Amino acid sequence: MHKIGIPIRTVINNRTAPAYRLAKYLTKILSQPITLHNQYLITNSTNLANDLTKLEIHENHSLITFDIKDLYVNIPVSETLNIVKAKLLQNNDTQIAQQILTLLREVLSQNYFIFHQRIYQPKQGIAMGSLISGIIAEIFLQHFEDINIKQLLDTKSLALYTRYIDNILIIYDTIRITSHTINTYINNIHSNIKLNPTYEQHRSIDFLDLTITRKHKQLEVDIYRKPTCTDTTINFFSNHPIEQKMAAFRFRITQMHSLPLDPDKKRKEWKTIQSIAKNNNFP
Repeated sequence: MHKIGIPIRTVINNRTAPAYRLAKYLTKILSQPITLHNQYLITNSTNLANDLTKLEIHENHSLITFDIKDLYVNIPVSETLNIVKAKLLQNNDTQIAQQILTLLREVLSQNYFIFHQRIYQPKQGIAMGSLISGIIAEIFLQHFEDINIKQLLDTKSLALYTRYIDNILIIYDTIRITSHTINTYINNIHSNIKLNPTYEQHRSIDFLDLTITRKHKQLEVDIYRKPTCTDTTINFFSNHPIEQKMAAFRFRITQMHSLPLDPDKKRKEWKTIQSIAKNNNFP
């Protein structure tokens, strides 16, 4: 990583720069010729919770989660461009594919960021916050999963593998495979991609905003709040429109009704919501 002599104002105003417009254009055109199957992706925790509670499990199943460490700055650009090239050539002629790759290579090389009023350019990876970074990361990760994860699912070693951006949830069969084997295998697939494991405790594990608990033959979910979560919302007596004051409560109430919570957990969550409202002076 090295410092470069670009004025900070240029980077801050990059929304008007050609690179920003080009990244926006490429994001649009890449979504047309390249079809991402999203086989392992979840769109939100509500859909995941409903799927999990319908899943039949056994006593020999266990839970583990992984967090991909520093995903964007560790995406191997050259390797990902080769994946993009192969996908483009399936649906486009060579000339069009080469033009897209030339533009893409130019945009991905501009992975600058600001830290303490200095501008840096990493020696590898893609830019955090760039419009193009999301689809580039997905292209690489889905290729990564198709090659290396599918075989574990085919052998029934994994009962479930699902991912939300850089967070992974796995349900595995402890008779067929151990958590240590999964951790070792998944961290040796690619030198750039390192994953931090979290193991279940007392048959439960936290994933996104859910607490997932193994029962006899099924999974139960509850709402999980991180230790850093506070009960502070916009105060009722503040000078804000009522729609803004109610936004946090609309979210919490919708979440409470959308998740497949059992009656006791739903009552507990409703009391929590009432307590938060009271602490912020809501009548």
